[in-house]
Amino acid sequence: MLNLLLLATMTTSFGSNPVIGRALTEVFGPAQLTVFRWTCGALLFAGIAWLRGPRERWPCDTAEWSALLGLGVLGLGICSYASYRGVQETTAISFGMIFACTTAAVVACEWAMGVARATALLLSGMALCLAGAVIIITRGQLAVLAGFALNTGELWALVTVSAWTAYTLIIKRVRITATPCVVFVATCIAGAVTNIPIAVVETLRQGLPVLHPHHIAWLVALVLFGGAAGFIAYNVAVQRVGAVVTSAAMTLNPLTTAVLAFALLGERMGWYHAAGGALVIGGLALINLDKARQLTGARC
Repeated sequence: MLNLLLLATMTTSFGSNPVIGRALTEVFGPAQLTVFRWTCGALLFAGIAWLRGPRERWPCDTAEWSALLGLGVLGLGICSYASYRGVQETTAISFGMIFACTTAAVVACEWAMGVARATALLLSGMALCLAGAVIIITRGQLAVLAGFALNTGELWALVTVSAWTAYTLIIKRVRITATPCVVFVATCIAGAVTNIPIAVVETLRQGLPVLHPHHIAWLVALVLFGGAAGFIAYNVAVQRVGAVVTSAAMTLNPLTTAVLAFALLGERMGWYHAAGGALVIGGLALINLDKARQLTGARC
């Protein structure tokens, strides 16, 4: 029961981020919201790290600090800004489904670099994810591609996919001795600092956000649920049920985004969302099945 609760918390937390971001676009600029989110995240997890004391390991040298801060700029700074720009101009449902293709993009890059072995399952999964993303981006009107009349929000979603793909590929190849909590603090700091200059420009143009009680509720949900709860649930789930099952559960992220966007924002799902989302989720399922088979084969 606890394992199911962890996986449900993780998928709902990650799926909620586009929804919360879209709910706050009426008062926050993308950089303002990014600075707020990661500053609060850094303070929260710095406090946790301080309470844990010697159980936490901090970076052992300047090179590791530089790597973590660079990863923070890419994965939390650029990625978060692009995601909040995206949900300003497209629905949370569309954004969430496109971002779900990040797994396929990572696998495609690893295949191109000779790290991942091409199999029928893997190639089929990548093809389904690509087809699903195209249907969602074009809203089922493939002629849009010929005229390059793509929605700006979906283009920003593709920037987010690219940034997170690069972050994932790099972090796999960087030597990190620090504990996950410390890594999160360092990357949060970098993500916030990266966006400060843009946030200053946004503030000069539109002023400070004028908050109402419902905005504060969304902000609390963003920091505590969309950030802290998801991070903790993910790490605990990997330890308790393994990386394969955890990754498989994350294929449901686009579905949770759609349900939350419908329930909390009143967004409506078009036929192209259903068709494209089904292809994306199916593709992710095939990719995760391929990973599980390769992992099982490596153990035998």
